[in-house]
Amino acid sequence: MKNFTRGAFALLMVVTLAGAAAAQITDIDDIQSYDPVTGAITSPYTGQTVTVEGVIYVPKGTYNSGTHYVQDATGGIQFFSSSAIPLTYGDRIQVTGQVGSFGGEIQIVPSGIVYLGNEAEVEPADMTVTALLGDYENVGSLVRTIGIVTYKSGGTFHIADAGDTLICYVDSDTGIDMGAMAIGDEYSVAGPAVIYNDATLGVIIEVKPRRQSDLVEDPSGDTVPVVEGVNCVDWTPEQSSPITVQAVITDNSAISSAALYYRDDSGDSTGVFLSVPMSNVGGDLYEGTIPGGNMGRQIDFYVSATDDGMQTTTNPGDAPAGWYEVALGFETIHDVQFVDVNGTTGDSSFNGRVVNIQGIV
Repeated sequence: MKNFTRGAFALLMVVTLAGAAAAQITDIDDIQSYDPVTGAITSPYTGQTVTVEGVIYVPKGTYNSGTHYVQDATGGIQFFSSSAIPLTYGDRIQVTGQVGSFGGEIQIVPSGIVYLGNEAEVEPADMTVTALLGDYENVGSLVRTIGIVTYKSGGTFHIADAGDTLICYVDSDTGIDMGAMAIGDEYSVAGPAVIYNDATLGVIIEVKPRRQSDLVEDPSGDTVPVVEGVNCVDWTPEQSSPITVQAVITDNSAISSAALYYRDDSGDSTGVFLSVPMSNVGGDLYEGTIPGGNMGRQIDFYVSATDDGMQTTTNPGDAPAGWYEVALGFETIHDVQFVDVNGTTGDSSFNGRVVNIQGIV
């Protein structure tokens, strides 16, 4: 995992609610200054204490325990604080702190945060790959661009357009599934424009998607559905318990159907997936329930959605080869750790399996 968005943070984080004395606000674009050729930091505010006001578009927990991005009408900037109050998309805040940098990217090392309320989420700025790569002052801002996938390995993929290539990096902490992405696909990619120091290319601009909906296949046509936020309402069910699974499903037209596929798995990851329909329970949230009375160690499951253009997508994107797992019941710590000395592998019988345990910390 690349950790170039993680930086130092104040040991004492002062957090207040609206009503604090008015601070002098600095435009983020004035702080975000880089050499247009080399990408070296040229901010006139380096080392100074500033206050910026804007809207959160990357909350902590997206990439790691403390990285946030906040954006005003002029641009965006990163700050790192694992001790900050929980913030979410659309939260308007004021951040006060010293201007510094980490990994070649300008950031604020915060000493105080003022929460001002919640409003509409930040909309990404649409630009070509060429325009994005051509201006280092895009760094810190929420951007969106379109290109053809030319490379994919692990969490890194490249998209190309008009002779220019953009490197994109999907942090594993985001939970974004890239299973459906293939070389030659057209994708729209959104996320903060960030600095990455490449050993060969030098200081370059990357884009880091935040969530599944930041990756949209075939954006120039009828887009395929986006399935994200797959979650069990209860991740520690008993064998007798029904299991409710939720997912956020969106499309540029309409969703015609959604289904939850599941199988009762004794531990060998074989068997046929059955399905139950998922229903819209409000907004873009869909829900389906796996019947109780299962006999295996775990339930394997995935979500499928079809739009009104008869385009189907799944999460994980490589389902049914890939799936989510939820363990049934609880195992004792002794059983999980037990290894048969006469066995041939030297491994626990639970090796490679999802389990639930309980105990005292």
